[in-house]
Amino acid sequence: MNLGFIGEVKDYAKMRQGVGMLLAELMRIKAEGDYQAAQALITKYGIHFSTVWRDQVIARYKTLDLPTYWVGINPELDLKNDASGKPMDVEISYPRDIVKQQLRYSEIAGE
Repeated sequence: MNLGFIGEVKDYAKMRQGVGMLLAELMRIKAEGDYQAAQALITKYGIHFSTVWRDQVIARYKTLDLPTYWVGINPELDLKNDASGKPMDVEISYPRDIVKQQLRYSEIAGE
């Protein structure tokens, strides 16, 4: 499987075909538990890579002015009931504390 040069896409149909082939191979590896194929794929495309391509990706990313690390904090929804217990409103808050959020999710999941 040849992934070719990472750069300007000149043939989207060919690109989709290549991505489809790679996805199919990943799904086969996962379904069959083919350790040797997974190891070969990672060795070929994950360990040995072009530093020129990496540097191009980094340079392009820097022009986007995006943070290098980002964690999404989900809003917390608190149901408000009236005196009879009937739902009447939902209060939305943004705790901005990833640790508390993850601990809450662990508690909900029973872990």
